[in-house]
Amino acid sequence: MRVRRLQYLNEDGVWINQAYVIEDNQGGLSFYYNTLTWGRVGADLAKKIRESQITLAEIETIMPGNERVRWLPVETPENQNLEQAKTIYDTLCNIPTPQPASTSL
Repeated sequence: MRVRRLQYLNEDGVWINQAYVIEDNQGGLSFYYNTLTWGRVGADLAKKIRESQITLAEIETIMPGNERVRWLPVETPENQNLEQAKTIYDTLCNIPTPQPASTSL
């Protein structure tokens, strides 16, 4: 398993983790992003990544970086458990986790 993070340069000049792509052990890519921040752009990017046959190293061909957005180099997480890696990267990229619905009886 390998990962690449996408960062955005905020108005204070600080690079902020925004999203990530995980390459599973079979070479499949999955894009994870904050829907509140990336919305339709994230959904379109996820679809392009799913439909293409690119590698993690070629991700810039789907979404090139620019002066405010950059892809970090490929990382290999120490923990190779996919679910645990997703939890770690969700936290690093400020991706909210679903919360249980509250109901009143």
